[in-house]
Amino acid sequence: MISRPMVLRAVVIAAGVLGLLALIEAAGWWGASDVTIGGFRAHLERVLAIALLIVAVLEFIVAWAVWSLRSWAWPVALIVQIALIVPAVLRFGNALFLNHVVTILLAGTLLVLLFTPELRKALSSSRSA
Repeated sequence: MISRPMVLRAVVIAAGVLGLLALIEAAGWWGASDVTIGGFRAHLERVLAIALLIVAVLEFIVAWAVWSLRSWAWPVALIVQIALIVPAVLRFGNALFLNHVVTILLAGTLLVLLFTPELRKALSSSRSA
């Protein structure tokens, strides 16, 4: 059995929670476009929902890749966290305020954890491609 550092477990849990939050927000945006009467805004909300769904899937992939000690997990995790933080900051005043706060805090924490020597060593020493 492979011994995994505690920081690695924290990254996996944070990535899973962020994936769930992105799914919840995607459902909210998809549902919001149903109440909007047509037009550009409804299409934009659907595009946002699809983008969040993609980010959620990527976050779950990151969780799996980090747990599996995949060498490519680090750069993908970095990109996905930035892809979550930027829109959360831009939409900070929306109705999903708590979701944005949790997303920013978790993704920010995950970014910090990604730069810990322990995690970098665990992912860089893995032989899996």
